[in-house]
Amino acid sequence: MQAKQAATISLLSLTMSMLIGCSDYELLKVPATTSNGSENSVLIQDPPGTTTSNNNQASPWGSLEPGQMPEEYFAVAWTEAGETESYSAPRYDIIDITGQVVSSFTAPVHPSPGSHSGWIEHHSIQAAGEGRFLVVSSSQGADFYGPTTHVWLADGHTGEQETLMSWTAYSNHVFLTEAGAILELPEWFRLTGILADPHDEDRLFLLTSSSNLYAQPLLGSLYSVNVRDPDAEVLSWDAPEMVGTELIPDWGNAPWEPWMARVFASEEQTVVALGLLLPGEDGAIRNLVTGFSVESGPMDWSIDLSDHSLTTDVAIAPPRQGEAAAVVLHQSSASCPEPNFIHRQGEQGYSFSGSDTVFCSKLGPVLDDQAETFIYYGYSDPELVESQQQAFISHRGVDVWSYSHFRDGLQERPFEILGMARLQLN
Repeated sequence: MQAKQAATISLLSLTMSMLIGCSDYELLKVPATTSNGSENSVLIQDPPGTTTSNNNQASPWGSLEPGQMPEEYFAVAWTEAGETESYSAPRYDIIDITGQVVSSFTAPVHPSPGSHSGWIEHHSIQAAGEGRFLVVSSSQGADFYGPTTHVWLADGHTGEQETLMSWTAYSNHVFLTEAGAILELPEWFRLTGILADPHDEDRLFLLTSSSNLYAQPLLGSLYSVNVRDPDAEVLSWDAPEMVGTELIPDWGNAPWEPWMARVFASEEQTVVALGLLLPGEDGAIRNLVTGFSVESGPMDWSIDLSDHSLTTDVAIAPPRQGEAAAVVLHQSSASCPEPNFIHRQGEQGYSFSGSDTVFCSKLGPVLDDQAETFIYYGYSDPELVESQQQAFISHRGVDVWSYSHFRDGLQERPFEILGMARLQLN
């Protein structure tokens, strides 16, 4: 393991308390605007206000006061903003609620001999246990060896990081770095998602798709791999075990590969949420989010998003204590959407708009169990010549906090966010 900047989350509370009082980030009280949207089968209402959640519990985000912010930390993959056509290697930092960088990490580089890495590309970032986050990134050597993809874990408590697995382009061999073993995937299978097991810190889920050169990729298998013990059992589930036979088309043995895969700890279960595009009987495409429990198989809930959009940018909170799963999505399927959103929980929903100062918005992490509080971010330049972004915390249809820069030491740095995850604190 490599030692990085020693900044522990146990000390971060002191840092945050020192910074909150002097923060120049402004509290926003922006009235929500309701978009008419297209006609759909779900009851869409106005945003319900900010003081309580759907379960009538008071929310700390509903009545913010300067100096009394909720304690939150985020793992962020980002670059310092500049011209959109220029390359800048991604940074990996933990920031506090004010946008202050409190700990930094470095992506692994390509192992080709005698060569410095030509570039590093970010793929995904997610929480992975208390104070930790998991990253998938790849690097290309300057000598033009094929890129190597790395899965690595960063620990905000210790400031350390370790590479857990890696593979090279066009290979079905996955090297388990810590275990000193090789996992061989079936022919024509490729990795499409790496998910941290919320109940076992030594295991990762590997989601695959199956394809050949002449067909659209299909949902493959899900593997559970112990990344530290080479003798541990490798668990697997195929497509019918994940989605059930009713979602498998007549012409194949699996649906198309998922556009989304997220994992959650839902009470005692480990839940994998899959976003699926399915061919309908009338030729139209259905957009469905469905749940799979690794303990018991396909779950009895799903969210049909077909009437809203075919967007693949979704923030989701799984079902808890008998409540329905909740999602936030853009109202538009455009590749560069405006920050106009729909919140869905069961058959109820409401639409609202975010800031009119950002373009090509993207959804960040959810901050509560009902997906009523979440982060979104977008570009400040409508022509996209400059890559600078702004980020907002939205609560029940109202923007309550904003970021225009991150603080690195005493310097303010404009940012372009590549990915963001909410860290678990306990």
